[in-house]
Amino acid sequence: MPSILLVEGKYDDKLIQNICQRAQLGIPMRFKMAGQGGIEPLLGNLELAVKSEAEVVAVICDADEDCAKRWKEIKAACRRGGLELGDEAIGTEGFIWIRPGQRKFGCWIMPDNRQSGALEGRLLDGIASAEQKALRTQARTFIESVEPRLFPDTEAALQKATLRAWFAVQEEPIWLPSFGVGHLLLLPKLEENDAFVAWLRELEAVAGLTAV
Repeated sequence: MPSILLVEGKYDDKLIQNICQRAQLGIPMRFKMAGQGGIEPLLGNLELAVKSEAEVVAVICDADEDCAKRWKEIKAACRRGGLELGDEAIGTEGFIWIRPGQRKFGCWIMPDNRQSGALEGRLLDGIASAEQKALRTQARTFIESVEPRLFPDTEAALQKATLRAWFAVQEEPIWLPSFGVGHLLLLPKLEENDAFVAWLRELEAVAGLTAV
């Protein structure tokens, strides 16, 4: 059975595919990847994936407001599926679990396995040029000034709205974040030495070893 990569956001699987393409990673070929449409569906499907015959199961999700809480939820879902991770912590380099006779497992909690926030926050941090940084700052200021804001008053929601506002003021306004990555407007920070790219590369290697 193919390895499984569960991605929290409805469209985030396309975004991860584009990151992999830019970094020349074979994750999309080694993993069955699917956006879950939220954390609750992801946790439910994580339990099922761990129970399945997949050789490697991996998760990419947002910390939202509490990264430690999210990690506990991930471990609890694995436990319900029969994979006990015990007191293992997730480090800034991400999490890879390889133990004899057990399901191989990987996890990355956006943006950096430590802070509150979302995938969009990691992408915003990757904006490098002075001009684009200025636009990013103005986009954040604009979003924070809007009243009333109908989305939740959380850092993750602010990051998501800021990224979309930043997209809207590009030379060719972009609708979906995946298109932005495809056009290489983002991710100057996500290069060979980026921790998330390094985690993806390690995950690919684990899946490759399994396939041999």
